[in-house]
Amino acid sequence: MTTAPRTPVLQVAGLHVSYGGVRALRGVDLEVLEGETAVVLGANGAGKTTLLSAISNLVRPEAGTIRLWGRDTRNMPPHEVAALGVAHVPEGRGVFAGLTVRENLMMGAYRVPASERRALEAQVTELFPRLKERWGWRAGNLSGGEQQMLAIARALVARPRLLVLDEPSMGLAPLLARETFRAIEQIKRTGVTVLLVEQNARLALQVADRAWVLAGGVVEASGTAEEVARLGSVRRAYLGVA
Repeated sequence: MTTAPRTPVLQVAGLHVSYGGVRALRGVDLEVLEGETAVVLGANGAGKTTLLSAISNLVRPEAGTIRLWGRDTRNMPPHEVAALGVAHVPEGRGVFAGLTVRENLMMGAYRVPASERRALEAQVTELFPRLKERWGWRAGNLSGGEQQMLAIARALVARPRLLVLDEPSMGLAPLLARETFRAIEQIKRTGVTVLLVEQNARLALQVADRAWVLAGGVVEASGTAEEVARLGSVRRAYLGVA
């Protein structure tokens, strides 16, 4: 019995992005398939956030193509990219500090019919029980880990087909970082395609199917998560082993 090939969700080819005279991405290629969890590794300044911003059309590339479900999105405004089914959790979480946990979630669910929102609330609070305990708290009063949970939950209530996560473990204590990645594993089991950029290679490679390593805006290495984890350069730079 053969397995049917999975549909490409995201196809990036020859992507170049600059800020002024500084080239942030230089000919990046990658492809993410339906149902995969894919990770882009790299140090600060490697171009990881720029890549995600280009995918969501928050920055415009100079050259190259970006396709989501086969559609060229280069000329789409960001809200149209989101309407295709992309939910982007930015670096730094981006929660609405003055709004409560529930109000933040409702901001994420504004496109969802009101009749379906309660079920979505139940799903995300099952994934992140601590949010239910903080239901009426203002987001600005949450801990960093709780804010990260809220940011991911707010993205999930939009019912994305592609969830984009920018440094989900940044600034978190090791226990909370592991809890965040356990949630990513659970999200993966629901069939949502996940693309994340991350410096914590050890945790990211444990949940990923495929990986790319960015350095200086260029893809230095790519392959399955297992293949990338075995690379000497990755082991030395990101896993702390020779």
